[in-house]
Amino acid sequence: MFEILLVGSGGFLGAISRYFISLSSKKLIPIDFPTGTIIVNVVGCFLIGFIFEMVKDYKIFPHLSLFFITGFLGAFTTFSAFGHETLVFLKNSNWSLAFLNIGGNLFLCMMSVWLGAFSGTTIGKIFELFYPRNTLLRSGRIP
Repeated sequence: MFEILLVGSGGFLGAISRYFISLSSKKLIPIDFPTGTIIVNVVGCFLIGFIFEMVKDYKIFPHLSLFFITGFLGAFTTFSAFGHETLVFLKNSNWSLAFLNIGGNLFLCMMSVWLGAFSGTTIGKIFELFYPRNTLLRSGRIP
């Protein structure tokens, strides 16, 4: 039951965050392009890379993956919105915007996952200087 609450509360916060970023991006960048979708996908990809590396390698906060990866990022990132927005561009014969959307999402998201994973590994190595790996693995958390 605790795990279901973690996923649900993470999803609630992820959905609200996505909505806020989408509204804010339309106000800050008033162009006819889905900047909010790209922003949440790029940020979400960075976060999944970062959090996954921290949880996987260093066993820091083991329930973090349920709350953030499954819950928050599951509701925050928007592949279905990306697909719909691209289809609208294609139906309106906006080929350049459709391919810019596809290429931008693919390139930026892959780079963000890599940067997130690299950051998570690097920060994990810094943690390891202060808390040896065997201590983290034994306890499952930072002492």
